[in-house]
Amino acid sequence: MRRLVTTGSSHLRKCHALFSRSPISPCANRRHCSVDKSGSLKFDDNVVRNQDEHQIWHNGGGTFHKSACIAPTALIELGAILHPNSFVGSNAHIGSGAIIGPAVTVGQLTKIGYNVALSNCTIGDSCIIHSGVCIGQDGFGLFVDEHGDMVKKPQLLKAMIGSHVEIGANSCIHRSRTLLLELLVA
Repeated sequence: MRRLVTTGSSHLRKCHALFSRSPISPCANRRHCSVDKSGSLKFDDNVVRNQDEHQIWHNGGGTFHKSACIAPTALIELGAILHPNSFVGSNAHIGSGAIIGPAVTVGQLTKIGYNVALSNCTIGDSCIIHSGVCIGQDGFGLFVDEHGDMVKKPQLLKAMIGSHVEIGANSCIHRSRTLLLELLVA
């Protein structure tokens, strides 16, 4: 059983970091995994992950990194994956196939549907995120540099979803480039 880290710890402060510059792998949001005879995780790319890094959650059978902060009452369904330094609040429900990226926060009583991909974001309390939603990936911004070349605008901030929000199936909410855009999305 994984215990929720106390509020005063430095690990929890890391889980609530405002900025994350390590986006989730673009191919990671549709991986399937199984547990082999030795107890190690085997993903569909035939790479065996060390059990020391990832563990099986007691309530639902999902997979989580050892540095993730998870409330004991959270349900993480089989096939869901929580990456390093992610945070899941009490009575949250993470659906099968969901990917909770590094340093993502999911508030208490929030329901994350099947095959949801969350990266570079914070989700508030009592939210409903329906199946197939992607939140926190790069936006589409481009600009012309001083040499006349098209260059992708850096997307440095996080998507911040407030409390009591419902997001429909297969919606995409990209992270923003400026603080003003971030506040409008929240």
